[in-house]
Amino acid sequence: MFPIRVGILTVSDRCSSGETKDISGLYLKTVIDNAKSDLNMVFAERACVPDEIPIISKFLRKWSDDLELELIITTGGTGLTSRDVTPEATKSVIDKEATGISVALLQEGLKHTPMAMLSRPVCGIRNKTLIVNFPGSIQACIDCFAVISPVIVHAVELIRDVDTDHRIHGSPSKCKENSLKQSKSMLNKILSESMENSLKSKVNVEFVANRCRTSPYPLVKFEKARELILDTISPLSTMDVKLRDALGYATYCDIQSKESHPPFDAAMKDGYAVITNDGTGTRIVMDNTLAGEVASSQLKPGYCVRITTGAPIPLGADAVVQVEDTVLVSVDGNDMSEEMEIQILKHPVSGQDIRKIGSDIEKDSILVKSGSVLTSSELGLLATAGITEVTVYRKPKIAVLSTGNELETNSTELSPGKIRDSNKITLLSLLKEHGFDAVDGGIALDEPNDILNKIQSSLDNVDVLITTGGVSMGERDILPDILIEDLKAVLHFGRVNMKPGKPMKFFTVPAKHRPKFVFTLPGNPVSATVTCHLFVLPALRALSGFRKPYPALIKVKTASEVKLDERYEFARATLKWSDEFVVPQATITGNQVSSRMMSMLSADCLLYLPAATDKVKKLPPGEIINAQLMRNFTTD
Repeated sequence: MFPIRVGILTVSDRCSSGETKDISGLYLKTVIDNAKSDLNMVFAERACVPDEIPIISKFLRKWSDDLELELIITTGGTGLTSRDVTPEATKSVIDKEATGISVALLQEGLKHTPMAMLSRPVCGIRNKTLIVNFPGSIQACIDCFAVISPVIVHAVELIRDVDTDHRIHGSPSKCKENSLKQSKSMLNKILSESMENSLKSKVNVEFVANRCRTSPYPLVKFEKARELILDTISPLSTMDVKLRDALGYATYCDIQSKESHPPFDAAMKDGYAVITNDGTGTRIVMDNTLAGEVASSQLKPGYCVRITTGAPIPLGADAVVQVEDTVLVSVDGNDMSEEMEIQILKHPVSGQDIRKIGSDIEKDSILVKSGSVLTSSELGLLATAGITEVTVYRKPKIAVLSTGNELETNSTELSPGKIRDSNKITLLSLLKEHGFDAVDGGIALDEPNDILNKIQSSLDNVDVLITTGGVSMGERDILPDILIEDLKAVLHFGRVNMKPGKPMKFFTVPAKHRPKFVFTLPGNPVSATVTCHLFVLPALRALSGFRKPYPALIKVKTASEVKLDERYEFARATLKWSDEFVVPQATITGNQVSSRMMSMLSADCLLYLPAATDKVKKLPPGEIINAQLMRNFTTD
């Protein structure tokens, strides 16, 4: 059997630009070199390309057609973001898919993390070359290579029509064990070299006894905090999108109609186009006009034209008489199904039941103002006016990073002293519900170097970073110090006089083209969720060019007495509408402690509860206050 020549194609914007090292590609090369004797593989080609379909497909075609490699492994670009296009590039070049390999890779990934279901590997054959997509992480490459190694030789033999006598060369278990064991030391060396190039934090966590016992950050009012955020933020760049892809984006400029609508005088009802001066009486039906057609001749006195809703008004006609105001007089003797004469029962008025040209939309009129969010209604209106493409503000790229030694992913069984990272899925889902896609920035340990590198890794690829945890007064709540000392971040506020969410902070981090925005939310699940509603979502809307970034408030009535806190409080509550109430009745969802996520489960809104004063400690039942809706829901 001839040696299997392997090409390794890393797909990564950052690696191809030199921002980060191609560790996965280097690891795969090491594995191939060490698997030479066991799997009869030889390393042939290696390249790193950006996440661009034409470039990826160019390399796949060249290595398959010109170099005639037996195996190409790609790593990276198999996820769900707009830049993850490796599967699409692969599909564009292969002749047929090897679905079983794709399924095996997914199954292996799911053994380690449920996030593997977000991967989209495509495996297939072009000419005589097998192409296999791996995810971009080094752990995924380790796992995926272990999966395919037992079958690669036989797969290549089948693709190359080699007579194998149904033999599989080598022992699969031995192949896997030897090649991976030999490459382990090299992998450690690669990772060690990579760590040497990682960022080192200036923050010192050794002198716990010297830490601050009170927060160094002044309290700002809730309204002031929101004002500081919006004063700092300006809309991102613009882009042109097809109308069908514009849902949820905000318009960059006023959009004017390119044409009038209707573009002709049109019938508003089914009936007969007539001349009003003919008055009532008998008319000869000279023609009929359906929607989408034009009358073949001009209407004459004493005649009428049968017409349907939306059809153009014939020349000479100046009114439409609805079917209900007519009676049939006679039918055509040759064609008994056709009307010959009708009688007009009511005297028509000029312009009756006619939609004049431009009566709905005048040409050059403003249809949608700048900063308007495009919903189904706006898109329908624009389509009516002949608009096929719009200029909109780009939506921000977002990452969500959790911090804390105590956190574990949902795929693992909890170790002693650990809790599951519920904030991540909550915030990713909340952002998605409001039209914003975000990526998982992982979990950072409460160690300066780990936090710094994970923050920097996220900021390299996004406009906005949302973190949870590490912002209060614990000995390892060092995230703000790392932002300020290591990344020269500007702190706009460090505490908010509100409940829940008091430790929340807002930073800008200097960057080449425009600053990056960092929202450091508290680690308690309710605090993180509430502050995301109140601060992060409005900021994301402002970045996206929304003219109105804040959601509308509604008036509600308290169902029972409410005890007020010394801080401005946002209580979770359910709403009930009734014919008895002018406004909905709000009932607080039990214990409002910030760690109790159950208080969010059935909540419809956030109640804006004022801070207690010397005179007012409670709100009585029936008090009218403001509330912010948190979900779309139906009433009982």
